[in-house]
This record gives sequence, structure tokens and C-alpha cells, in this order.
Amino acid sequence: MTERISKPGNMLLTGLLISLANLLFILAAAINAVWSNEVGSFYFTIVSMAVSIMLMIVVSYFSFRNYLNILNFFAVTFFIYYAVHGIMILNGAAITMVFPNWRLEQLNYAMVIAYFALIAVANGYVFSSGISFFSIAPGYFHRVISEKNLLSCIIFSICVSITFFVMFVTSLGGLWGYISDMTRLRVSTEFLGTGIYGVPMVIMANIAVFLTFGLKVNRRFWFVLTLIYALLTGFISGFRVNIAILLCGSFLIRHMLKPFKINFKAVISVLLVLLLIGPLPLALRGGYGEVSFSSMGERISYTLTYISSFKASLIFNILLHGDSAIALMSITAKIRENHDYQYGHYSFSALAGLIPRAVWPDRPEIGAEVIKSYFWSGIVGDTGAPAISGVGEAYWEGGLVGVGGVFLLLGVFFRSLEKWRAQLPGNVWAAVTYFIFFWFWSIYSHEVFLGNMGAPFLYLVVMLFFGSFATRSIRI
Repeated sequence: MTERISKPGNMLLTGLLISLANLLFILAAAINAVWSNEVGSFYFTIVSMAVSIMLMIVVSYFSFRNYLNILNFFAVTFFIYYAVHGIMILNGAAITMVFPNWRLEQLNYAMVIAYFALIAVANGYVFSSGISFFSIAPGYFHRVISEKNLLSCIIFSICVSITFFVMFVTSLGGLWGYISDMTRLRVSTEFLGTGIYGVPMVIMANIAVFLTFGLKVNRRFWFVLTLIYALLTGFISGFRVNIAILLCGSFLIRHMLKPFKINFKAVISVLLVLLLIGPLPLALRGGYGEVSFSSMGERISYTLTYISSFKASLIFNILLHGDSAIALMSITAKIRENHDYQYGHYSFSALAGLIPRAVWPDRPEIGAEVIKSYFWSGIVGDTGAPAISGVGEAYWEGGLVGVGGVFLLLGVFFRSLEKWRAQLPGNVWAAVTYFIFFWFWSIYSHEVFLGNMGAPFLYLVVMLFFGSFATRSIRI
């Protein structure tokens, strides 16, 4: 099965739709240039952005006949992180600590830059052929899975994960004491120094679960077994995002291999996923260190009470935790004033992030650390920084040209990835690889892009290694 070829009528309609999206952006940019201090300009940009996203969704459907794809997910999350957060800033509902004395003109400009990035992605997606580095090894993923070798990979992955699990909890003084002290994770230097154990522990556990979808014999048994263990490692790691990767990945990979229909069982499963991603681990940890527990019974009692009173608005607040718009606003405002562009220096220095600090103790500042030091030193107290995404990074590197170039290439990559996926239906290796990019380049659209390259890189390295061992080439 190969990619569906768009009919001439669809191609013409696709061109008209993307042209309309481009015209909306040009109009929004022109209005903001003339009326930069008007609230109406801001809302015109937001509405135009929403309409452009709807047009992008239609375009992606005409191209590949599916709605659940990386372009659509990127566009929707992008809108939440920037447009919705921008509305909260304008109405005084968002924390503006990193840029407290902002002006409406600065917010409008930041929204136009975010809109420009979104439009660049759409144009790269529509006007590219979908040919990329995936064509370098076109036959790699056209391989027959060896059931025996695949199961060996799953068992090996779990064993490696367990080894790192033991090393992780041992480095923190034992499992029970670690769990009892999880409320202090946000401020624990001991916790922050164990990534060299915690990262492979989680990655190997998650991949073991993902690979079970390629089994034909005893699939359900191995899925449940590995899922329970992977949930444990996700919780022990202290990061809810690891649980989110596991559960969302399982849903998406399962859907790509065998599409499921929306029914009562699917709805209950989604609600359970939201519970496990959000309130449950957050409550067991006492929030972000606000609550301390004297016993396990007290922890469980608090968790049950927290979940029973959990409000949907809290999930919305979690989505907006990144403060994307205010961070982008502060970056664009400062760079417009002093023109201190990096011209690639920041990106090349961020490559050092692939080496854990536990391995290189004297590693220089990278990613979020560099941004924090330059844009809001002394305001952000921990090792992170407000989420700025690739938009802020690209703008710091080269202004409008940087944003346009980076996000145009991102759109080309999205098109290439989608075309490659369409050519390999039912292939577990393609499904897992697609999800890795789907997650880290969509849900992380509001994060420090270059600073988050390490995790997907490690996932892909493991997948390539297992793919070479568990499959054999066939003639195509």
C-alpha cells in the first residue's frame, strides 16, 4: 500500500486553501503593523490563526485521508500554547513574572511571529514532495519480523530497564525512602543528578511496551506485563511526562496498526489515561512540593481526596504550564531592541545537551540554561526556564528569516514523515518511529526545542538497534 495520490481537483483546492491561509496571515501582519497597540489587532490575529489551522486540517486530510496526524496535532497544541495563553495574558489570568512590564504592542508582535511560524510549517508541508532522509534507506523498514527475536528484544529491554531501576533507587538511598521523599523532587539535587540512570530506565521500559504491538502470539499478556512495569518506572522517575509518553504512545501506535472506533470502551480508556497522566501522580507526589506526608496512608488518603475533587480546569492549567506566549514576548522584545542575534552559535552549542551532565560535570550551559541566563537571569530560580519553543530559539538565531527557515523545513519534514508512514501500514517499527516524532515535535512545540533533542535521539537509537536484530530484509 502506498500513499493515496491526490486528484487534480483536490490539488487545486489544496492550493487555494493554503493561499487563503497565507492571505489571512498577511492581513493579520498588516493590521498589527498599523494598529500595533489595539486589542482588536490581537484578536484578529488569534481568529485568523484559528481559521488557518482549520484550513491546514482540511489540507492534511486531502493529502493522506486521516485526521490524526503530526501536522494537525502540532497545529492544535501550538494554538493552545500560544494563542490561548496570549488571551490569558491579555485578560490578566496568566503569570507574567518573566516579563511583568509588558505592552500590548509587544504581545501583538509575539503573536504575529508565532503565526508566521505556523504558516511556514503549513507551506513547507503543502509545497514539498515528501522526499527526505527516509529515502536513504527505503528498504530498512520493509522487513519481516521474527517473532522469537522480537520477544527477545522485549525481554532484553525490560532486563536493561530493571538494571537501571536498581541503580536509580540505590543512588537515592533505597526505594521506600525515595517514594516517601518524592514530595521534595522539585528541589532535590540528588534527584536531578540521577538522570543517567532514570532516563534509560524509562526509555527501555516504554519501548518494551511499544514493541509488544508487533507480537502475534500472547500479545495481550506481554502488553499488560510490560505496561504495569513501565507505569511503575514512569512514576518512580518523578516526571508525569514519562507516563504520558507511555500511555499516549500506546494509544497512537495501536491506532496506526489497527484503527479503533470511538465507543464507550475507548472513552473510558481515554479518561483513565488522563487520570494516570495528570491528577494521580501529581497527587501522590503532593503536587509540586506543596504537601509533605508523614506516612503512606496519609499519602493515599490525600490522593483519593484530590482525585475526587479534581476539576477539568486543572487539566487546562497543566496544558498552559509552559508560559509560552509571555516567554516569546520577552525574547522578541529584547532582540528587537538590541539585535543580538546568535546566527547559529546557540544551536551548535546546544548539541552538548546530548551528553548528560553526570558524564560531563563541567558541561557548559545549554538550551534552557542559556536562555534563562540571557533573558531572565535571577527571575527563574531552578534549572529550567519558561517554555519558549523553537519559535523563540529560531528568532534568537536569525529573526524573521530564522523563524521562516526553521519552520518551513519542519513542515517539509512533517510531510516526509507522513508520506513514509502512509507507505508502511501495519509496520510496528514505522508506527513507533512515527510516534516518537509525533510526540517530541508536536506536544513539545512549546518547549526548548534544541534542549529536548536528547530523548527522541535515544529512543530512535534503541529502535534502530532492535530493528536490525528482530527483523530481516525482504524483496520489495
